[in-house]
Amino acid sequence: MNVKHYSKGLSLLHWLVAIMFAASYIISDGMPKYFDQHLENIDVSGQWVANFHVYAGLAFIAVVLIRLIVRLTSQKPEPIGSADSRLNKIATGTHHLLYLLMFLVPVAGVIGWYEKITIFGDIHVLLMNLMLGLVGLHIAAAIYHQWVLKDGILSRISLLKSEKRN
Repeated sequence: MNVKHYSKGLSLLHWLVAIMFAASYIISDGMPKYFDQHLENIDVSGQWVANFHVYAGLAFIAVVLIRLIVRLTSQKPEPIGSADSRLNKIATGTHHLLYLLMFLVPVAGVIGWYEKITIFGDIHVLLMNLMLGLVGLHIAAAIYHQWVLKDGILSRISLLKSEKRN
C-alpha cells in the first residue's frame, strides 16, 4: 500500500518534539551558571529555568523514545527524492543524525546534571549546537521543498490534513 502521509501519531510526535526542542533551547538562559552552582552543591532547586530545562530534558528523552518506536513500527511514505543522489544521501544522513542527537543531547545533559560530571555538560552543549545547525538545515530543506520545488512535503507531516490518512 502506497502511504502518502505520516500517521497522525507520528505527526503529533514530530511537532511535539519540535516544540519541546524549541522551548528547552529558549528556556535555557543561565544554565551554565546553574550547572556550575549545582556542581558546587549550591541548591538551585528554586530556579525555574534550571528546573524547567532539566525536567524538559527528561521528558524529551521519553518522547523521543516513543517517537522512535512509532517511527519504526508504522508505515511511512516513500522519501521524496532528488535527481541528485548526493542530496538524497545528505537528507537520509541528516535524518539519522537528528534522531541520534535527539537522544544523545538530553542524555548527556542528564548524565552531566545528575552525576555532576562537567565533561558531559560540555558534550551536551557541543551536541546541542550541532543539533541546532541540523534542525536549521532540516527547516531550510522543508521550506525549499514546499515553496521552491512545490512538492507538498509539509502536507505529509501536517496535523491539519482534513483528508483521511493512510
